Amino acid sequence: MTAPDDTPSWEGLQPVPIRVLVKGASSAVWVSPPGGARTRQTFPWWLQAVLTSNGLPAEVRNAAREAQMITEALCDWDDEVQRWSPDVVILNYGQYECMPGILPRALERLGVGWHRHPGAVRDRIRRWIVAPTWRRLASMQRALDKALDPGPYRVKPKRFLRELERFLDQVRIVGSPLVLVMDTWPLSSRWVSWFPGMEARSAELRGCIHTWIAARGDPQVRLFPVSELLVRHDLDRALPDGVHYAAFVHREIAEELATIIAEWAQGEPHLRRSAG
Repeated sequence: MTAPDDTPSWEGLQPVPIRVLVKGASSAVWVSPPGGARTRQTFPWWLQAVLTSNGLPAEVRNAAREAQMITEALCDWDDEVQRWSPDVVILNYGQYECMPGILPRALERLGVGWHRHPGAVRDRIRRWIVAPTWRRLASMQRALDKALDPGPYRVKPKRFLRELERFLDQVRIVGSPLVLVMDTWPLSSRWVSWFPGMEARSAELRGCIHTWIAARGDPQVRLFPVSELLVRHDLDRALPDGVHYAAFVHREIAEELATIIAEWAQGEPHLRRSAG
């Protein structure tokens, strides 16, 4: 359905800060390794700083969450998009969907996650039962992942693209924001060892994302090839834990995103600022 041509004029009003929404999984909320100075932050944090420093005041909301998949992307659409109406939406999905789809996510969180509470009984159960059981199951998963070549996805590429299209079609009805879709990226040696089939799954999904966005042909839905940025570096340095970005990579991602967003904003009257 085409929206009516009743767009109000912006004439006489001052530009407003640009609103940027970031969604995805742990890569958008985790710096590898964790800890350190306050400036060891994720790319959404840096993006707000870089945009503002370049003369484009911004509010960046990071709605990413550990282990969030594209199938959950619309769960908070009413809060994140419908009410807030972002100018730009950045999607950092795909990598978690390429994890081995064998063991349930809840078991992983129980075995090795930080989502736990202390207690005499809880600590003993976790130490003597849960942790050893998870290690054995994870070892079996690794063997299966290698044997199945490339093994099962958590979300298969066809479903990933269907969910991506559903998300884009829903998000674009609220003011037609610019959507930047990140692709998947190569793994460093640690995760290649832990998840032998994940490299092939990630490469297959990356190709599907590139092809799908090119075929869509929408200038307001663009590919952000984070894979090309990462391969400029030694992957063991850029991805210290195997898959999550190092602090300097987060900063580089933010700077490249800021360049794209600032160029796009020049064509938007409610964001456009004079060169001076």
